[in-house]
Amino acid sequence: MPITLEQVEFLKQKAGLNYEEAVELMEKAGGDLLRALKILEDNGQLAFTPLTKKAGQETFWSRLWEINKAARIRVNRPEGTLFQFPLALGIAGAAAFPRLTSWSMLVLLLTRCSLEIHVR
Repeated sequence: MPITLEQVEFLKQKAGLNYEEAVELMEKAGGDLLRALKILEDNGQLAFTPLTKKAGQETFWSRLWEINKAARIRVNRPEGTLFQFPLALGIAGAAAFPRLTSWSMLVLLLTRCSLEIHVR
């Protein structure tokens, strides 16, 4: 396989090699970048680290977790808040006990209570 400048630059940056060492390694690997990385790893010159998110990048789950930490369900009466609990607990309870949830909602309606989802 032909050795490209991009491959040599990648090896220089990733493994801290100079140009000559990177070219020699690519020649030893037959122009295969993956094989060259494997050789470096076997020799202990390169350790792969787990991927981390870049600044400003958020995954769906990390954003959902942030919302969950800040979101609460409040049960209010005309006099004030009766009680409150985390949104995740409410969702888990509704999924685990749907019949109890529907009866609870009926009781809230009949007693003139309101249900709010509050996000800080």
